[in-house]
Amino acid sequence: MAAYGAGDARKAEAGLRQAARLKPFFPPAAYNLAVLLRREGRAADAVRALETVVERAPDYLAAWIELALARQETRATAGARAAADRALALAPSDGDARRAAAGAAFADGDWRAAADHSAALAAPGPEDRLLHARALLECGEKQAAQEELHALATSEPARIPDILKVLTHRGSGGFPLDERRLMAALGLDTQSAERPPTR
Repeated sequence: MAAYGAGDARKAEAGLRQAARLKPFFPPAAYNLAVLLRREGRAADAVRALETVVERAPDYLAAWIELALARQETRATAGARAAADRALALAPSDGDARRAAAGAAFADGDWRAAADHSAALAAPGPEDRLLHARALLECGEKQAAQEELHALATSEPARIPDILKVLTHRGSGGFPLDERRLMAALGLDTQSAERPPTR
């Protein structure tokens, strides 16, 4: 991975492919190869590599999580959900496994599961909170989504453009599409959207 860090993805891939062919099988090498492939935009190749990893090392939590993400990128949503479910079975309290399950459920159109998984995160980040609010909107829970987005906008004003994007994407959720009216509906100062946040 040092070659990748230095900007030489081809050299890193060659080294990881060589390490992945070692006997006995060394799961971290194959896993790192898959991570590199996914980062390079080759999700289908990453899926194949990760399927080998989890077949040969079925308790490798990070590989199941990465497989869920890679399958999601290839639009194999049922497979993404299966991989995320396996990760959660291995480690029910793991935040990354829970996050992968929320994303896979959302991509599969299971809004309730996406909302439940994202709500179960012990330390949700801004992206988790955005996904949670969007899933709540898709479930028709406008008030709960509004509260989540208001709390996020208040604690992280720099995320207001992302919040507006979530809401306008889900315009049929009953929110006004005019930005000023939308900010007012969230109970936010409309001026905060116009001036950059202070740090």
